Amino acid sequence: MIRTHDNAYVGYVNACPHDGVWLNIGSGDFFTQDRAFLKCGRHGATFEIDSGLCIDGPCNGKNLQPIALAVVDGEVCLCGERLVEDDRPFDAFDDHDETMDIMIHPD
Repeated sequence: MIRTHDNAYVGYVNACPHDGVWLNIGSGDFFTQDRAFLKCGRHGATFEIDSGLCIDGPCNGKNLQPIALAVVDGEVCLCGERLVEDDRPFDAFDDHDETMDIMIHPD
């Protein structure tokens, strides 16, 4: 999920359309050095933030796979994605940590 320059939110699956590797593979960075574009850490492909379109690299002309987002009461939520937490019964006393890790099932 990324907040754009006009304060909207966009979300993409963390996978390069060229090879399927995580965009942040290697250095852990998602952005070009000037933070103007998303980039693939393996092959250097660059993507427009607002559209996910690859404008340079081996997947030129292809798009990152978008993820639907919604802002509800000021919180950004994923729409229509199956979470690992959906497969477990809820136990309020199982984890006393107030934060929750979210993992999206791969397709």
